[in-house]
Amino acid sequence: MAEDKEKVVSRSKSNALYTVIASLVVIAIVVAVNVLVRVLPNTYTRFDVNFYDVYKITDATYELLDTIDKDVVIYTIAETGGENEIVETIVGRYTAANSHITHETVNPTQSPDFISNFSINLNEGSLLVVCGDKSRSIDIADMMYTVETSSGNERAMIDVEGQLTAAIAYVTSDSTPIAYVLYDNDTIFNFDDEMLKNIEKQNIECIELTTTNLTEIPEDADMVILYSPTEDISDDLYEVLDAYMATGGNFLYLSYFSYSGGTEYTNVNALLSDYGVSIPEGNVIEGNSEYYVDDETPYAIYPILQSHTITQSLIDAEESVEVFISNRIEVEEVEGVTVEKLLTTSYSAYIKDPDDSSMIKTATDISGRFNLGVAVTDENEGSKAVVYASYAIGDLTVSDAVNGANAELLVNSCCWLLDQDIVVSIPAKYYGLSNITYSAAETQRLLVIFVVIIPAVFLVFGLYVWVRRRMK
Repeated sequence: MAEDKEKVVSRSKSNALYTVIASLVVIAIVVAVNVLVRVLPNTYTRFDVNFYDVYKITDATYELLDTIDKDVVIYTIAETGGENEIVETIVGRYTAANSHITHETVNPTQSPDFISNFSINLNEGSLLVVCGDKSRSIDIADMMYTVETSSGNERAMIDVEGQLTAAIAYVTSDSTPIAYVLYDNDTIFNFDDEMLKNIEKQNIECIELTTTNLTEIPEDADMVILYSPTEDISDDLYEVLDAYMATGGNFLYLSYFSYSGGTEYTNVNALLSDYGVSIPEGNVIEGNSEYYVDDETPYAIYPILQSHTITQSLIDAEESVEVFISNRIEVEEVEGVTVEKLLTTSYSAYIKDPDDSSMIKTATDISGRFNLGVAVTDENEGSKAVVYASYAIGDLTVSDAVNGANAELLVNSCCWLLDQDIVVSIPAKYYGLSNITYSAAETQRLLVIFVVIIPAVFLVFGLYVWVRRRMK
Protein backbone atom coordinates (compact mmCIF):
# COMPACT_ATOMS: atom_id res chain seq x y z
CA MET A 1 0.00 0.00 0.00
CA ALA A 2 2.86 2.37 0.88
CA GLU A 3 4.54 1.65 -2.46
CA ASP A 4 1.27 2.29 -4.34
CA LYS A 5 0.84 5.54 -2.47
CA GLU A 6 4.39 6.64 -3.36
CA LYS A 7 3.71 5.83 -7.04
CA VAL A 8 0.55 7.92 -7.00
CA VAL A 9 2.40 10.86 -5.36
CA SER A 10 5.29 10.51 -7.83
CA ARG A 11 2.87 10.41 -10.75
CA SER A 12 1.04 13.49 -9.43
CA LYS A 13 4.33 15.39 -9.10
CA SER A 14 5.29 14.40 -12.65
CA ASN A 15 1.93 15.55 -14.00
CA ALA A 16 2.22 18.81 -12.11
CA LEU A 17 5.76 19.37 -13.44
CA TYR A 18 4.60 18.54 -16.98
CA THR A 19 1.72 21.01 -16.63
CA VAL A 20 4.05 23.75 -15.41
CA ILE A 21 6.56 23.14 -18.21
CA ALA A 22 3.81 22.99 -20.87
CA SER A 23 2.32 26.23 -19.56
CA LEU A 24 5.71 27.93 -19.66
CA VAL A 25 6.27 26.71 -23.23
CA VAL A 26 2.84 27.99 -24.32
CA ILE A 27 3.49 31.36 -22.63
CA ALA A 28 6.89 31.55 -24.30
CA ILE A 29 5.32 30.80 -27.71
CA VAL A 30 2.64 33.46 -27.19
CA VAL A 31 5.26 36.03 -26.18
CA ALA A 32 7.45 35.11 -29.17
CA VAL A 33 4.52 35.37 -31.57
CA ASN A 34 3.57 38.78 -30.17
CA VAL A 35 7.15 40.01 -30.52
CA LEU A 36 7.30 38.64 -34.07
CA VAL A 37 4.01 40.30 -34.98
CA ARG A 38 5.29 43.64 -33.73
CA VAL A 39 8.50 43.30 -35.74
CA LEU A 40 6.92 42.14 -39.01
CA PRO A 41 5.42 44.72 -41.41
CA ASN A 42 1.68 45.04 -41.03
CA THR A 43 1.31 43.70 -44.56
CA TYR A 44 1.84 40.26 -43.04
CA THR A 45 0.04 40.82 -39.77
CA ARG A 46 -3.07 42.79 -40.73
CA PHE A 47 -5.49 41.39 -43.27
CA ASP A 48 -8.07 43.45 -45.09
CA VAL A 49 -11.42 41.81 -44.37
CA ASN A 50 -13.14 45.16 -44.79
CA PHE A 51 -15.98 44.87 -47.29
CA TYR A 52 -14.89 48.04 -49.09
CA ASP A 53 -11.16 47.20 -49.57
CA VAL A 54 -10.05 50.51 -48.05
CA TYR A 55 -6.82 48.98 -46.72
CA LYS A 56 -5.68 47.52 -50.03
CA ILE A 57 -3.44 49.30 -52.50
CA THR A 58 -3.83 48.85 -56.22
CA ASP A 59 -1.57 47.34 -58.86
CA ALA A 60 -0.88 50.85 -60.21
CA THR A 61 0.71 51.80 -56.88
CA TYR A 62 2.77 48.61 -56.75
CA GLU A 63 3.94 49.31 -60.30
CA LEU A 64 5.16 52.75 -59.22
CA LEU A 65 6.79 51.41 -56.05
CA ASP A 66 8.77 48.89 -58.11
CA THR A 67 10.47 51.80 -59.89
CA ILE A 68 11.47 53.76 -56.76
CA ASP A 69 15.24 53.67 -56.14
CA LYS A 70 15.48 56.84 -54.04
CA ASP A 71 15.12 57.01 -50.26
CA VAL A 72 11.68 58.26 -49.26
CA VAL A 73 10.52 58.94 -45.70
CA ILE A 74 6.84 59.08 -44.81
CA TYR A 75 6.31 61.03 -41.59
CA THR A 76 3.11 60.78 -39.57
CA ILE A 77 2.53 64.06 -37.75
CA ALA A 78 0.79 63.05 -34.53
CA GLU A 79 1.18 62.70 -30.81
CA THR A 80 1.35 59.19 -29.39
CA GLY A 81 -2.02 57.57 -29.90
CA GLY A 82 -3.17 60.27 -32.31
CA GLU A 83 -2.41 58.25 -35.45
CA ASN A 84 -5.25 57.18 -37.71
CA GLU A 85 -5.46 53.38 -37.94
CA ILE A 86 -6.54 53.28 -41.59
CA VAL A 87 -3.76 55.67 -42.65
CA GLU A 88 -1.09 53.84 -40.66
CA THR A 89 -2.13 50.45 -42.03
CA ILE A 90 -1.97 51.68 -45.62
CA VAL A 91 1.40 53.36 -45.02
CA GLY A 92 2.64 49.98 -43.82
CA ARG A 93 1.79 48.49 -47.21
CA TYR A 94 4.13 51.00 -48.86
CA THR A 95 7.09 50.39 -46.55
CA ALA A 96 6.70 46.63 -46.96
CA ALA A 97 6.68 46.92 -50.76
CA ASN A 98 9.95 48.85 -51.10
CA SER A 99 12.90 49.00 -48.73
CA HIS A 100 13.73 52.54 -49.90
CA ILE A 101 10.50 53.75 -48.27
CA THR A 102 10.54 54.16 -44.49
CA HIS A 103 8.06 55.47 -41.97
CA GLU A 104 8.50 57.59 -38.85
CA THR A 105 6.12 59.29 -36.43
CA VAL A 106 6.89 62.86 -35.36
CA ASN A 107 5.27 64.40 -32.30
CA PRO A 108 4.70 68.06 -33.22
CA THR A 109 4.72 69.06 -29.56
CA GLN A 110 8.09 67.45 -28.89
CA SER A 111 9.64 68.38 -32.26
CA PRO A 112 8.35 71.85 -33.20
CA ASP A 113 11.55 72.66 -35.12
CA PHE A 114 10.96 69.71 -37.48
CA ILE A 115 7.54 71.04 -38.42
CA SER A 116 8.74 74.62 -38.84
CA ASN A 117 11.48 73.49 -41.26
CA PHE A 118 8.80 72.51 -43.76
CA SER A 119 6.52 75.51 -43.15
CA ILE A 120 3.46 73.32 -42.81
CA ASN A 121 0.39 73.43 -40.62
CA LEU A 122 -1.25 70.00 -40.54
CA ASN A 123 -3.96 68.39 -38.50
CA GLU A 124 -3.10 65.45 -36.28
CA GLY A 125 -2.75 62.21 -38.22
CA SER A 126 -1.55 63.95 -41.39
CA LEU A 127 1.43 62.82 -43.49
CA LEU A 128 4.59 64.43 -44.80
CA VAL A 129 6.48 62.72 -47.64
CA VAL A 130 10.13 63.65 -48.09
CA CYS A 131 12.77 62.65 -50.66
CA GLY A 132 15.95 64.69 -50.67
CA ASP A 133 15.05 68.37 -51.04
CA LYS A 134 11.49 67.71 -52.25
CA SER A 135 8.53 67.23 -49.95
CA ARG A 136 4.75 67.16 -50.05
CA SER A 137 2.33 67.31 -47.14
CA ILE A 138 -1.00 65.48 -47.04
CA ASP A 139 -3.56 66.71 -44.54
CA ILE A 140 -5.79 64.10 -42.94
CA ALA A 141 -8.78 66.14 -44.19
CA ASP A 142 -7.71 65.39 -47.78
CA MET A 143 -7.44 61.67 -47.07
CA MET A 144 -10.71 61.15 -45.22
CA TYR A 145 -13.73 63.30 -45.99
CA THR A 146 -17.38 63.25 -47.04
CA VAL A 147 -19.06 64.39 -50.25
CA GLU A 148 -22.67 65.04 -51.10
CA THR A 149 -24.11 62.85 -53.83
CA SER A 150 -26.52 63.99 -56.54
CA SER A 151 -29.35 62.51 -54.45
CA GLY A 152 -28.42 64.73 -51.50
CA ASN A 153 -26.91 61.96 -49.36
CA GLU A 154 -23.46 62.12 -47.80
CA ARG A 155 -20.83 59.58 -48.80
CA ALA A 156 -17.65 58.88 -46.85
CA MET A 157 -14.50 58.92 -48.99
CA ILE A 158 -11.07 57.39 -48.32
CA ASP A 159 -8.24 58.84 -50.41
CA VAL A 160 -5.13 57.69 -48.55
CA GLU A 161 -3.66 55.67 -51.42
CA GLY A 162 -4.45 58.29 -54.05
CA GLN A 163 -2.82 61.12 -52.10
CA LEU A 164 0.16 59.09 -50.90
CA THR A 165 0.98 57.56 -54.29
CA ALA A 166 0.76 60.99 -55.92
CA ALA A 167 3.05 62.46 -53.26
CA ILE A 168 5.66 59.73 -53.74
CA ALA A 169 5.50 60.18 -57.52
CA TYR A 170 6.04 63.92 -57.06
CA VAL A 171 8.97 63.83 -54.63
CA THR A 172 10.82 61.15 -56.64
CA SER A 173 10.27 62.71 -60.08
CA ASP A 174 12.85 64.86 -61.81
CA SER A 175 10.24 67.15 -63.38
CA THR A 176 6.54 67.97 -63.24
CA PRO A 177 4.65 68.55 -66.51
CA ILE A 178 2.36 71.56 -66.66
CA ALA A 179 -1.17 71.60 -68.05
CA TYR A 180 -2.76 75.00 -68.69
CA VAL A 181 -6.52 74.97 -68.23
CA LEU A 182 -8.11 77.75 -70.29
CA TYR A 183 -10.99 79.66 -68.76
CA ASP A 184 -12.96 82.88 -68.82
CA ASN A 185 -15.88 84.04 -66.74
CA ASP A 186 -18.51 83.84 -69.45
CA THR A 187 -18.07 81.19 -72.13
CA ILE A 188 -15.68 78.48 -70.92
CA PHE A 189 -16.71 76.07 -68.19
CA ASN A 190 -14.38 75.47 -65.27
CA PHE A 191 -13.45 71.93 -64.34
CA ASP A 192 -14.78 70.66 -61.05
CA ASP A 193 -12.01 70.85 -58.43
CA GLU A 194 -12.24 67.11 -57.76
CA MET A 195 -11.71 66.30 -61.45
CA LEU A 196 -8.66 68.58 -61.53
CA LYS A 197 -7.34 66.85 -58.41
CA ASN A 198 -7.46 63.53 -60.25
CA ILE A 199 -5.26 65.02 -62.98
CA GLU A 200 -2.90 66.59 -60.44
CA LYS A 201 -2.51 63.22 -58.70
CA GLN A 202 -0.83 62.09 -61.91
CA ASN A 203 2.00 64.50 -61.03
CA ILE A 204 0.67 67.05 -63.50
CA GLU A 205 0.53 70.66 -62.36
CA CYS A 206 -2.74 72.24 -63.48
CA ILE A 207 -2.64 76.02 -63.88
CA GLU A 208 -5.70 78.08 -64.82
CA LEU A 209 -4.99 80.47 -67.70
CA THR A 210 -7.45 83.22 -68.55
CA THR A 211 -8.16 83.75 -72.23
CA THR A 212 -8.66 87.47 -71.69
CA ASN A 213 -5.91 89.33 -73.57
CA LEU A 214 -4.04 86.07 -74.05
CA THR A 215 -1.38 86.48 -76.74
CA GLU A 216 0.46 83.17 -76.46
CA ILE A 217 0.57 79.90 -74.55
CA PRO A 218 3.43 79.96 -72.01
CA GLU A 219 6.61 78.23 -73.15
CA ASP A 220 6.57 75.80 -70.22
CA ALA A 221 3.19 74.34 -71.28
CA ASP A 222 3.23 70.58 -71.79
CA MET A 223 -0.46 70.48 -72.67
CA VAL A 224 -3.51 72.74 -72.91
CA ILE A 225 -7.06 71.88 -71.85
CA LEU A 226 -10.15 73.54 -73.28
CA TYR A 227 -13.27 72.37 -71.47
CA SER A 228 -16.76 72.82 -72.87
CA PRO A 229 -16.83 76.36 -74.30
CA THR A 230 -20.46 77.50 -74.57
CA GLU A 231 -19.58 79.71 -77.54
CA ASP A 232 -17.07 79.56 -80.34
CA ILE A 233 -13.56 80.68 -79.38
CA SER A 234 -12.46 84.13 -80.53
CA ASP A 235 -10.27 84.76 -83.57
CA ASP A 236 -7.42 85.78 -81.26
CA LEU A 237 -7.66 82.60 -79.18
CA TYR A 238 -7.79 80.53 -82.35
CA GLU A 239 -4.52 82.14 -83.50
CA VAL A 240 -2.92 81.48 -80.10
CA LEU A 241 -3.93 77.82 -80.02
CA ASP A 242 -3.07 77.25 -83.69
CA ALA A 243 0.42 78.64 -83.12
CA TYR A 244 0.84 76.46 -80.03
CA MET A 245 -0.21 73.28 -81.87
CA ALA A 246 2.08 74.13 -84.77
CA THR A 247 5.05 73.90 -82.39
CA GLY A 248 4.19 70.38 -81.25
CA GLY A 249 1.74 71.21 -78.48
CA ASN A 250 -0.65 68.73 -76.84
CA PHE A 251 -4.34 69.55 -76.70
CA LEU A 252 -7.31 68.11 -74.78
CA TYR A 253 -10.72 69.32 -75.92
CA LEU A 254 -14.16 68.49 -74.52
CA SER A 255 -17.11 69.76 -76.53
CA TYR A 256 -20.15 71.64 -75.22
CA PHE A 257 -23.65 70.72 -76.41
CA SER A 258 -25.88 73.65 -77.33
CA TYR A 259 -29.44 72.83 -76.29
CA SER A 260 -30.94 75.65 -78.33
CA GLY A 261 -28.91 74.89 -81.45
CA GLY A 262 -27.63 77.44 -83.94
CA THR A 263 -24.24 77.86 -82.24
CA GLU A 264 -21.51 77.82 -84.87
CA TYR A 265 -18.10 76.66 -83.69
CA THR A 266 -16.26 77.92 -86.76
CA ASN A 267 -12.92 78.61 -85.08
CA VAL A 268 -12.98 75.42 -82.99
CA ASN A 269 -13.61 73.31 -86.08
CA ALA A 270 -10.95 75.25 -87.99
CA LEU A 271 -8.48 74.36 -85.24
CA LEU A 272 -9.51 70.69 -85.27
CA SER A 273 -9.54 70.52 -89.08
CA ASP A 274 -5.74 70.40 -89.11
CA TYR A 275 -6.23 66.94 -87.59
CA GLY A 276 -8.99 65.97 -89.99
CA VAL A 277 -11.52 66.23 -87.17
CA SER A 278 -14.75 68.22 -86.90
CA ILE A 279 -17.73 68.33 -84.51
CA PRO A 280 -20.96 69.12 -86.37
CA GLU A 281 -24.10 70.16 -84.54
CA GLY A 282 -26.60 67.46 -83.60
CA ASN A 283 -27.69 65.39 -80.61
CA VAL A 284 -26.55 61.76 -80.68
CA ILE A 285 -29.34 59.33 -79.73
CA GLU A 286 -28.43 55.70 -79.10
CA GLY A 287 -30.92 53.32 -80.68
CA ASN A 288 -29.63 50.12 -79.08
CA SER A 289 -30.92 49.67 -75.52
CA GLU A 290 -27.77 47.73 -74.62
CA TYR A 291 -25.87 51.03 -74.74
CA TYR A 292 -28.02 53.65 -73.03
CA VAL A 293 -29.05 54.19 -69.42
CA ASP A 294 -32.85 53.98 -69.74
CA ASP A 295 -35.66 54.42 -72.25
CA GLU A 296 -36.37 57.95 -71.03
CA THR A 297 -32.81 59.16 -71.73
CA PRO A 298 -31.36 57.42 -74.81
CA TYR A 299 -28.93 60.36 -75.02
CA ALA A 300 -27.28 59.12 -71.77
CA ILE A 301 -25.00 56.65 -73.50
CA TYR A 302 -22.64 53.91 -72.38
CA PRO A 303 -20.33 54.14 -75.41
CA ILE A 304 -18.39 51.21 -76.83
CA LEU A 305 -14.77 51.41 -75.69
CA GLN A 306 -12.35 50.87 -78.57
CA SER A 307 -8.98 49.27 -77.85
CA HIS A 308 -6.35 51.94 -77.19
CA THR A 309 -3.78 52.82 -74.54
CA ILE A 310 -6.24 55.38 -73.15
CA THR A 311 -9.15 52.96 -72.81
CA GLN A 312 -7.41 49.65 -72.12
CA SER A 313 -7.50 49.81 -68.30
CA LEU A 314 -11.26 50.40 -68.46
CA ILE A 315 -11.75 47.56 -70.93
CA ASP A 316 -9.71 45.17 -68.76
CA ALA A 317 -11.76 46.12 -65.68
CA GLU A 318 -15.02 45.84 -67.68
CA GLU A 319 -15.98 49.35 -66.62
CA SER A 320 -18.42 51.64 -68.41
CA VAL A 321 -18.03 55.35 -69.03
CA GLU A 322 -21.06 57.54 -69.56
CA VAL A 323 -21.53 60.18 -72.23
CA PHE A 324 -24.44 62.51 -71.52
CA ILE A 325 -25.92 64.68 -74.31
CA SER A 326 -23.23 64.45 -76.94
CA ASN A 327 -22.33 65.77 -80.34
CA ARG A 328 -20.47 63.52 -82.79
CA ILE A 329 -16.96 63.60 -84.21
CA GLU A 330 -16.43 63.31 -87.94
CA VAL A 331 -13.06 62.32 -89.37
CA GLU A 332 -11.44 63.05 -92.71
CA GLU A 333 -8.10 61.71 -93.88
CA VAL A 334 -5.17 64.12 -93.57
CA GLU A 335 -1.67 63.16 -94.69
CA GLY A 336 0.66 62.59 -91.75
CA VAL A 337 -2.20 62.52 -89.22
CA THR A 338 -3.46 59.40 -87.47
CA VAL A 339 -6.90 59.42 -85.84
CA GLU A 340 -7.71 56.54 -83.49
CA LYS A 341 -11.20 55.87 -82.16
CA LEU A 342 -11.70 55.82 -78.39
CA LEU A 343 -15.49 55.88 -77.88
CA THR A 344 -18.22 55.01 -80.38
CA THR A 345 -21.94 54.39 -80.45
CA SER A 346 -23.54 51.27 -81.86
CA TYR A 347 -24.67 51.17 -85.50
CA SER A 348 -28.22 51.86 -84.31
CA ALA A 349 -27.48 55.45 -83.26
CA TYR A 350 -28.97 58.47 -85.02
CA ILE A 351 -28.79 62.27 -84.94
CA LYS A 352 -31.52 64.70 -83.86
CA ASP A 353 -31.47 68.47 -84.26
CA PRO A 354 -30.78 70.22 -80.94
CA ASP A 355 -34.10 72.08 -81.12
CA ASP A 356 -36.05 68.86 -81.82
CA SER A 357 -37.57 67.71 -78.52
CA SER A 358 -38.64 64.38 -80.00
CA MET A 359 -36.23 61.48 -79.64
CA ILE A 360 -38.11 59.20 -82.03
CA LYS A 361 -36.12 58.25 -85.12
CA THR A 362 -37.46 59.48 -88.45
CA ALA A 363 -36.55 58.67 -92.05
CA THR A 364 -34.64 61.94 -92.42
CA ASP A 365 -32.38 61.42 -89.40
CA ILE A 366 -28.74 60.58 -90.06
CA SER A 367 -28.02 57.14 -88.63
CA GLY A 368 -25.01 54.87 -88.17
CA ARG A 369 -22.04 54.43 -85.89
CA PHE A 370 -20.67 57.73 -84.58
CA ASN A 371 -17.39 58.67 -82.92
CA LEU A 372 -17.69 60.21 -79.45
CA GLY A 373 -14.00 60.34 -78.62
CA VAL A 374 -10.78 60.18 -80.67
CA ALA A 375 -7.01 60.37 -80.14
CA VAL A 376 -4.98 62.20 -82.79
CA THR A 377 -1.27 62.02 -83.59
CA ASP A 378 0.09 64.65 -85.99
CA GLU A 379 3.43 63.49 -87.38
CA ASN A 380 3.72 66.73 -89.37
CA GLU A 381 3.85 69.05 -86.36
CA GLY A 382 4.76 66.51 -83.68
CA SER A 383 1.63 67.31 -81.71
CA LYS A 384 -1.13 65.19 -80.20
CA ALA A 385 -4.75 65.79 -79.30
CA VAL A 386 -7.60 64.00 -77.56
CA VAL A 387 -11.08 65.17 -78.50
CA TYR A 388 -14.36 64.22 -76.79
CA ALA A 389 -17.76 65.16 -78.18
CA SER A 390 -19.31 65.58 -74.73
CA TYR A 391 -18.56 67.62 -71.64
CA ALA A 392 -19.60 64.63 -69.51
CA ILE A 393 -16.15 63.03 -69.61
CA GLY A 394 -15.00 65.87 -67.36
CA ASP A 395 -18.15 66.11 -65.22
CA LEU A 396 -17.86 64.89 -61.63
CA THR A 397 -21.54 63.99 -61.18
CA VAL A 398 -21.61 61.86 -64.33
CA SER A 399 -18.29 60.25 -63.39
CA ASP A 400 -19.58 59.35 -59.93
CA ALA A 401 -22.58 57.63 -61.54
CA VAL A 402 -20.15 55.17 -63.17
CA ASN A 403 -17.87 54.83 -60.12
CA GLY A 404 -15.21 57.23 -61.39
CA ALA A 405 -14.74 55.65 -64.83
CA ASN A 406 -14.99 59.02 -66.59
CA ALA A 407 -12.30 60.46 -64.33
CA GLU A 408 -10.07 57.49 -65.10
CA LEU A 409 -10.58 58.04 -68.84
CA LEU A 410 -9.72 61.72 -68.42
CA VAL A 411 -6.50 60.93 -66.54
CA ASN A 412 -5.54 58.25 -69.07
CA SER A 413 -6.00 60.82 -71.83
CA CYS A 414 -3.57 63.19 -70.11
CA CYS A 415 -1.07 60.37 -69.63
CA TRP A 416 -1.19 59.51 -73.33
CA LEU A 417 -0.74 63.13 -74.34
CA LEU A 418 2.28 63.50 -72.05
CA ASP A 419 3.79 60.07 -72.83
CA GLN A 420 3.49 58.96 -69.21
CA ASP A 421 3.71 55.18 -69.03
CA ILE A 422 2.63 54.66 -65.41
CA VAL A 423 -0.73 55.89 -64.19
CA VAL A 424 -0.37 57.02 -60.57
CA SER A 425 -3.65 58.87 -60.22
CA ILE A 426 -5.65 56.61 -57.92
CA PRO A 427 -9.26 57.71 -57.40
CA ALA A 428 -10.67 58.06 -53.90
CA LYS A 429 -12.50 55.01 -52.60
CA TYR A 430 -16.09 55.04 -51.46
CA TYR A 431 -16.47 53.90 -47.88
CA GLY A 432 -19.68 52.21 -48.91
CA LEU A 433 -21.29 50.39 -51.79
CA SER A 434 -20.40 51.36 -55.36
CA ASN A 435 -23.01 52.08 -57.98
CA ILE A 436 -24.09 49.21 -60.21
CA THR A 437 -24.51 50.33 -63.81
CA TYR A 438 -27.10 48.60 -65.96
CA SER A 439 -28.09 49.47 -69.51
CA ALA A 440 -31.79 49.79 -70.36
CA ALA A 441 -31.76 46.31 -71.94
CA GLU A 442 -30.14 44.75 -68.86
CA THR A 443 -32.69 46.48 -66.63
CA GLN A 444 -35.52 45.10 -68.77
CA ARG A 445 -34.12 41.56 -68.60
CA LEU A 446 -33.82 41.76 -64.82
CA LEU A 447 -37.37 43.10 -64.63
CA VAL A 448 -38.66 40.13 -66.64
CA ILE A 449 -36.71 37.65 -64.51
CA PHE A 450 -37.80 39.01 -61.11
CA VAL A 451 -41.31 40.19 -61.97
CA VAL A 452 -42.42 37.49 -64.43
CA ILE A 453 -40.23 34.39 -64.57
CA ILE A 454 -39.49 33.82 -60.87
CA PRO A 455 -43.10 34.43 -59.71
CA ALA A 456 -44.31 32.16 -62.56
CA VAL A 457 -41.98 29.36 -61.42
CA PHE A 458 -43.31 29.59 -57.86
CA LEU A 459 -46.89 29.71 -59.14
CA VAL A 460 -46.45 26.59 -61.30
CA PHE A 461 -44.72 24.76 -58.46
CA GLY A 462 -47.52 25.74 -56.07
CA LEU A 463 -50.19 24.51 -58.50
CA TYR A 464 -48.29 21.25 -58.94
CA VAL A 465 -48.17 20.66 -55.17
CA TRP A 466 -51.86 21.59 -54.81
CA VAL A 467 -52.94 19.21 -57.60
CA ARG A 468 -50.93 16.33 -56.13
CA ARG A 469 -52.46 16.84 -52.71
CA ARG A 470 -55.98 16.97 -54.20
CA MET A 471 -55.40 13.68 -56.05
CA LYS A 472 -54.35 11.80 -52.90
